[in-house]
Amino acid sequence: MKKICSILVIAIGITLFVIGYTTKIPSKNLTTFSILEGDKYSAIDEYVGGDAYNYIIGASLVSGKIAAAKIERVIFISTGSLIFSIGIIGFAFSFKTKEKKPKEKKDVGEQGDLSQTNE
Repeated sequence: MKKICSILVIAIGITLFVIGYTTKIPSKNLTTFSILEGDKYSAIDEYVGGDAYNYIIGASLVSGKIAAAKIERVIFISTGSLIFSIGIIGFAFSFKTKEKKPKEKKDVGEQGDLSQTNE
C-alpha cells in the first residue's frame, strides 16, 4: 500500500512539473491588431485617444500577464519538484521492513525456580 501511495505522489509531482514547464508566457512585443495575438505578439485591446497612451496602458497590462504567468510557472514547477521528492523518499522507505527481534528465552535458573523454596 505504501508503494502505491508513493507512486501516486510521484505521478502527481511529475504532472505538476510538466504543467509548470508547459505554461505559456505571453509575448513581450505589443501590437494594436488583435489578429496577431499569439506567440510573437500581445494585442492591446484598449484605445484611449492616442497611440502612446495605448502602448503605455497595454505595456502595463501585458507586464501583469507576463508576471502572473511566470509566477504560476514557478509555483507549479517548485511544488511539483517538492511533491516528487516526497514521493521518492516515501518510495525508498517503503522497501525498508521492520526487523523482527528474536524472542529471548527466559532462563528459569536466573529468575528462580518455583519448585525450590527458601527455608
